[in-house]
This record gives sequence, structure tokens and C-alpha cells, in this order.
Amino acid sequence: MVFKALSSEFRTGCPWELLYADDLVLIADSMEELARKFTEWKDGIECKGLKVNLKKTKVLVSSPVGVPAFSSGTWPCSVCRKGVGSNSILCNTCKHWVHKRCSGVKGSLNFVLNFKCRSCTGEVRVPSVQPVSVVIGNDTLELVDKFCYLGDMISAGGGVGSETWAVKEEDLTRLDQNDMRMVRWMCAATLKDRKPSEELRDRLGLASIRDCLQSRRLRWFGHVERMDDANWVKKSREITVVGQRGRGRPRKTWAEVVRSDLAVKGVDRALAQDRVEWEECAVRVPTSNPC
Repeated sequence: MVFKALSSEFRTGCPWELLYADDLVLIADSMEELARKFTEWKDGIECKGLKVNLKKTKVLVSSPVGVPAFSSGTWPCSVCRKGVGSNSILCNTCKHWVHKRCSGVKGSLNFVLNFKCRSCTGEVRVPSVQPVSVVIGNDTLELVDKFCYLGDMISAGGGVGSETWAVKEEDLTRLDQNDMRMVRWMCAATLKDRKPSEELRDRLGLASIRDCLQSRRLRWFGHVERMDDANWVKKSREITVVGQRGRGRPRKTWAEVVRSDLAVKGVDRALAQDRVEWEECAVRVPTSNPC
């Protein structure tokens, strides 16, 4: 309340400025707008006798426009900068591995000779230097691709917890494997015992990780549906992100995952207005009694 009162003179409001206790999130469409907002807030706060902790201040860019991608993995792709797997090809020019989806090759990669990636041909512009900081005025802020806040990992892709995670099938497969590894350890069973996963879960009275994630998504979806139409959490679902979409299929969105969950459960979204019925029909995860 104190921070909110002190910033009343220069505060814009949701969704571009989010206040939580003594923490602040500034959202902007460009680095220039972010610099203007940060300078305005910093000067306004310091005039009130407060001080901005620059060591804890981070800059996260969710749009790839104007900012190079962060490299990940042992062998980053020369186009998207993400780690490659077995389905990749080596560029003869830059000697970097390239994903099949980033190579532009149709068909099998085994029959391609003298391959040249799209960054070397000039089709895709990939900055060679990856910045680690952003200079705003006289202040230098760290540029990150993810950070942890109040126990939730916030990434440049927008993932905050499992409730708003647009999970893909490959992510579910990895989660299933890790979940069953722990279940087998608790049951003192190995793969050689040939025990079905359902049998081991029934022995412990546990639900699958897929059902748990689905339940948490639908619980949050029902909570948002019951909000007032003027609430910014609900209105943010209708925000249109400007920019040019890349090649290929767009990334799976949270709305697509929720629609799939509703189809699997066989419930209508209008049922979310009744909290009790929604909890019973959509959110509740059936589990068996452990033996």
C-alpha cells in the first residue's frame, strides 16, 4: 500500500506495471519504451527517499526481434541457438549443427551433401555476439532469459508454473519418465520386473503426472473464468502480440492445451461458473486407495 501510494504520481497501471509488495514489473513493447519507464520510475522513487536495487533488477525479452537468442545445450543450432539432437545436420561453412526444422531441407538429411545453413546463406540473420547486459542511462542491467520469482521459474517463453504451461508432448514424455522412475524406486521395482505403470501407481494411490498437470490447468482456468470481465488477468488473454510470425507451425498456446483438456474431460467451459460442479467434474483427479 505504501509503495502504491508513493508511485501514484507516475504510475500507469495494469497490465504494463505490476506491483507486488516492494517488487515491480515493467512491461514495454520496445527497449526504448522500457528505458523511458525505468528512468521515470527510478527518478520518482528516489525523489521519495527510496532506492532501486540494480543488482536484483533484471531485463527479460520475450520477443526475438532485435535481441539475439540465448544459446543452450552442448551443440547449439546455428539458426535458433537451441541445443540440437540426433535429427540434425552439420553446416560445411560455419561448422555448426542445425536442427532439421531449421535447415529448410525437405525429406531425409542423410542424402544432403555440402549443406549450408540459412544463417550462412543470409536467409536468417543471427547476431554473433550475445549481450549479457542492457545499458539504460547510466545504469547497467543484467539481461536474462529466465529468472526465479517467489518459487516460480519465469522464462522468455512465458511459462510460470504448471497452471499456465503450454506443455508439449515431448515435455510430457520426459515428465512421465521421471515420475515413473521415482514411483519404481518407492515400490522397489525395476524395469526387469515388467510391472505396469498403472499397477505401481495403484499400489501407492498416486495419479499420473499428466492428470495432475491437467487438473492444475483446469483449476486455474476455472478461476480465471469466474473473474470479472474488467479484471486484467482475464483481459490479458485477449491481448494480441504484434510482430511477424516465423516459418512453420506456431508454438502451442495455453488456450489450445485447455481446449484439449476440456475435450478429454467432456465438460463445457460454461460449467466453470459453478465452482463446486467445476471442481467435481473437471478438476478432481481420481486416485485409487493404496494397498
